[in-house]
Amino acid sequence: MSPLVEFCLIALALYLWESTLWLPLRSVALRRHWFSRRWRVLLPDRWLALRETGLVPLLPLLPDGGLAPCQAPPLLADDHGRLFMSTGADRLVPLPETAWDDLAEEPHRLVVGGTGTRL
Repeated sequence: MSPLVEFCLIALALYLWESTLWLPLRSVALRRHWFSRRWRVLLPDRWLALRETGLVPLLPLLPDGGLAPCQAPPLLADDHGRLFMSTGADRLVPLPETAWDDLAEEPHRLVVGGTGTRL
């Protein structure tokens, strides 16, 4: 293989590697369609996932101006009204029955009923 072909292959591999976005597994990315105003949800664990992060591919040929990475909220509710708190990369802890008085904010932490998570 000639040095020019090797250079082009390495440059292409680096370009494709830089066209990726690594996000925490509990977050999502929103991508806008090119010719419409609708948004699509991209999950980071769909293509490639490590222990705490996942891969969201960018569009390598055109500038990807319609991509919005979003952090997932630390509090989640299910269909039955139970609250869960995300304390780690992919760990959800069920919370006891809580009221508004049980929510407390400390520096860089949210505490609900004695259970805390980093913000």
